[in-house]
Amino acid sequence: MMNNLLSAISFSFCCIFSTANAQDNPTLKKIEYEQGCSFCAGERFTSTLYVYEEGAFYNIKLDESYTPSEPDQSIITNNTTRHIRYDLKSDSIFELGAMRSINPQGIIIAEKRKPIDWNLLDSSRVINGHSCKLGIGDFRGRQYYAWYDPSIKISKGPWKLHGLPGAIVYAEDTTRELYFKALNFIDLKGTNAFQIILKPDFPVVARLRFRAMREEIYAKILNIKPGPESNSTYRISIKKNYFEFE
Repeated sequence: MMNNLLSAISFSFCCIFSTANAQDNPTLKKIEYEQGCSFCAGERFTSTLYVYEEGAFYNIKLDESYTPSEPDQSIITNNTTRHIRYDLKSDSIFELGAMRSINPQGIIIAEKRKPIDWNLLDSSRVINGHSCKLGIGDFRGRQYYAWYDPSIKISKGPWKLHGLPGAIVYAEDTTRELYFKALNFIDLKGTNAFQIILKPDFPVVARLRFRAMREEIYAKILNIKPGPESNSTYRISIKKNYFEFE
């Protein structure tokens, strides 16, 4: 009787352990991108998209090897390292942001995913060896042209460009202020996704509240005036990073 009980407990533990391992090691795909942003600090970034069953994780770093045409004039935003996590279960996006008045270490900007109504066109182009199709979609005031490879079954894209029936190889908005260019596609077999996907324990702020607070900070800076007895005059200008609002 005791042997049977121990066998049952052992079998249950093995099942639990196997299930935990399956959950801790989801299928993980990695796409490396070059990201350009003409109005962001540095203008060019290296970014990596990790795609797994539960969502996607997009990590963005400033490309320090690139010399921008204009110096960074941002005094509020630190774009050195950012990340955006898409959670499939809640259909929500969580973005690492900065708001020192709330938390000097950082905050998490949260929002429900805004689906893009992609118009899939019968246009073809070969980009870096990938046979791509064209999708056109509008997202928060910008229209994006996205070339995707339908043979790579990934519906999650760089930044917040999700919903295409294939991995995005190249995308840009019609103003050409933003672009995303895939450099490498890698299968990460045996890699624990949760060693890569960050979930910082920072205060969570709704995107619309974050945007309102940012605008309030910008307004206060622009309204700074010299003291009434000061003979100094100066002009303040701010290079706003509206990409973080989108």
